[in-house]
Amino acid sequence: DADDVVVRKRTLCCGSPTNLTDCRTAGHQLFWSESELNSTDLYVSPTQSIKPAPDTPNFVPKSTHRKFKKGKYADLYPILLWKQAGWYTEDYEELVNEYWMDFVPATTQAHYTFALIYLILTTISLAGNVLVFTMIIKFKSLQTPSNYLVANLAVADFFMMSRGPIFIYNCLYKGPVAGYVGCQIYGVIGGLTGVGAIMSLALIAKDRYSVIVHPFDQGYKMTKTKATLSITFIWAYAAVFATMPLTGASLGIKPYVPEGYLTSCSFDYVSTDLVNRIFILCFFLCAWFVPTIIITTSYFKILKHVLTASVTRMGQERQQRKGEVRLAAVVLLVIAVWFLSWTPYATVALIGISGNRHILTPLGTMVPAVFCKTAATIDPFIYALSHPRFRNILFKIWCPRKYGDRRADELFNNHIAIWKSDGSLRFVRKDSSGVAVA
Repeated sequence: DADDVVVRKRTLCCGSPTNLTDCRTAGHQLFWSESELNSTDLYVSPTQSIKPAPDTPNFVPKSTHRKFKKGKYADLYPILLWKQAGWYTEDYEELVNEYWMDFVPATTQAHYTFALIYLILTTISLAGNVLVFTMIIKFKSLQTPSNYLVANLAVADFFMMSRGPIFIYNCLYKGPVAGYVGCQIYGVIGGLTGVGAIMSLALIAKDRYSVIVHPFDQGYKMTKTKATLSITFIWAYAAVFATMPLTGASLGIKPYVPEGYLTSCSFDYVSTDLVNRIFILCFFLCAWFVPTIIITTSYFKILKHVLTASVTRMGQERQQRKGEVRLAAVVLLVIAVWFLSWTPYATVALIGISGNRHILTPLGTMVPAVFCKTAATIDPFIYALSHPRFRNILFKIWCPRKYGDRRADELFNNHIAIWKSDGSLRFVRKDSSGVAVA
């Protein structure tokens, strides 16, 4: 058969007798080097797994031979292309969970589509988060202890999307060509920044609670020291979980592995290993459930306080509280975006470790994996467009002349409000002839 490959006493046939080099050039995947071949005949088809020839039913490859990755469609993946294009090695191949090899490889169009989506998200996210961080560094009015946490969130989102080149590179070659090192870098940065972002949001929510519910209690006030300690805690907390796949081999925790279309890396949530499942469950509880409790509790108390206080507060104090509540609403919107983005991916991981991995498909995991990056893309623009101080700074940068006119009007109106409230001055409007009118 012209599609068959027959190995016979170190002679390889690709349709007709030829040599090993010519067969590699023809694009066939070879799993034995020429020096490793013995006198036993093998029957190999480019569209099927390697199997013994009809006359050698009990043939077993030597242990020194390259292991053939199990999986229904494993031989359809362009492994030789991966080895030639990047840092893909045979040892790294053993880390790929064979579950993903039971699916037909994704089409070129699918890989390129995900690469394009990720390129767009990465570009927008990097630009937006650099803008927010630069504004906080440059303008003193934004350099408050509370905004240090916002800057920390921008840093987490920035580095979350800085992994884009690895993902895009893999997509262009339709597989994990970045190799073991690229996969571990991708996974560690993802774990570190993912936990860093949600913990930043949790502490921002707690700070909003302190400002609104306990505005005059110095014990609740966010200071530079508290902000610095909070940021240090966030990254230390995140580092514990993000680095365990790198250092926990002795405990039975697997390293970061390719997932879905094999172009992104994460925890091996389709593994059947008990220790690995327990680790992923602990990660979920500490990096998703605990922050959720902090955020939910904080905003429940804020809502309860606002509903109670709105009846008793009047005048200027009520206006001040309204401003704080509006700011809390901005934070709540950012948090909602984070949960909407990350919950589908967390659900995928829980399905995998619960023993129901048969529900998962490569496409069904890739969509949540890419969708969870939208939070890092949208967050900076929510702050820039919704946060009053950030919005004013942007207006000042982009429209300096209009900003000056609007600022003068605001100051004048504020002075009128103050003078009217204490009765010290009384403004009288006059017509064109100078006569006072009501």
